[in-house]
Amino acid sequence: MNSPPSTYCIPPSTSIVRAWMELVRVPNLSTVPGDPLAGFVLASLGRGEMHWLRVLPAVAASLLLYMVGLIWNDCADYAEDSQDRPERPLPSGRITRGRAARVGACLAAVGVGLAWLSGVAAGFVGVLLLLLVVAYNFGARRSRLLGIVNMGACRSVSVLLGAASACPPREWHPFVAAAAAQTSLKHHSTITQPSLNHHSNITQTSLKHHSNITQ
Repeated sequence: MNSPPSTYCIPPSTSIVRAWMELVRVPNLSTVPGDPLAGFVLASLGRGEMHWLRVLPAVAASLLLYMVGLIWNDCADYAEDSQDRPERPLPSGRITRGRAARVGACLAAVGVGLAWLSGVAAGFVGVLLLLLVVAYNFGARRSRLLGIVNMGACRSVSVLLGAASACPPREWHPFVAAAAAQTSLKHHSTITQPSLNHHSNITQTSLKHHSNITQ
């Protein structure tokens, strides 16, 4: 007697892991460590041997605070996602909104704590980065301009977090400020360029349409 074909089911634990990986956008996390590492290297110029162990807590803090921003972003977007993106982890029910908010708060505490391990200056910069994350998710992002500026500031402060783990701000090389500013400007151009391309395409299409009519 043949047994009925078995149906493969994803174990609940695996499904939950996938949901959290989707929530924190794992592929994007690789873009984060470069900012504090760049700040650390630039701040260490001319100071002899680089003590890489000092920057590791800062890198981890930057990663965790980045994840906090992503988690709280979905918490803030819950109503909108329920309508437009119901497959996302929160509106689909794979992760509750309350649990996501609590995990984000725990990661925020750990992230700031790790920043303090890199020194007093890094600790204050870590607090500033967290404040920027909160400001973006629960205020600034409602304005496109403020949102872009706030996000750029987050990336710049991440550079400063790495620099602060190398030495106090009064001893920073001028390259540190330049790198932070460039990081912010690069973020602004990355966001605004697609919009400019979109408007350019619309204009070209409109001109082509008028040209066809006049011909």
